[in-house]
Amino acid sequence: MYAFNDNKHQFGAHALLKEHKQSGASFSDVILEHFGNLRKPAQTAGELLDRLESLPPPRINEERLKLLGLGRGRRSARGKQ
Repeated sequence: MYAFNDNKHQFGAHALLKEHKQSGASFSDVILEHFGNLRKPAQTAGELLDRLESLPPPRINEERLKLLGLGRGRRSARGKQ
């Protein structure tokens, strides 16, 4: 059995867990299912590099990339009046 204080935040968290809980699962199972993929921050630059290299490449919108390229090299008109 568990106990919790009559606190709005705790009640809301409990209700949220209960909503996602499936029969036979514990609240810990629900938390791990939704947040189990979170990792501790990298301790070294090497760890960070390893994690970044393991990620899939970002999706690139070709049209936006072209628009970005069109705007490069232009001078600002701020100083001209």
